Amino acid sequence: MRNSTVFAAFLFLIFMTFLPLTSKSQDIGIRVGGNFANLAWDLDSVDLKSKFNMTISAFALIPAGPVKFQPEILLEGKGTKISESAGGFSLDLKQKLNYLTVPVFVNYYFL
Repeated sequence: MRNSTVFAAFLFLIFMTFLPLTSKSQDIGIRVGGNFANLAWDLDSVDLKSKFNMTISAFALIPAGPVKFQPEILLEGKGTKISESAGGFSLDLKQKLNYLTVPVFVNYYFL
């Protein structure tokens, strides 16, 4: 977890360093939110429950005429809770996955 956090911070700093070089009028921002995620497994006897995870991202809106590019660095967590009991034994597991994605959106404005 520590390595992915350091890597995300490093990418964010690089991203923010090169923003002033691309355009004079930019919109930048941060999004913070949460999501309920669940993993799909093909097991009938296992009780899968959704898990709440945090999502944080930094984005920039870079205009280029009628088109605006929106690069984003997104750190999101996904996972599930697994509960199983059989034969007098009970098993409770939590699986958490962290994803770092870098999407680039292209916005086209008609008017």
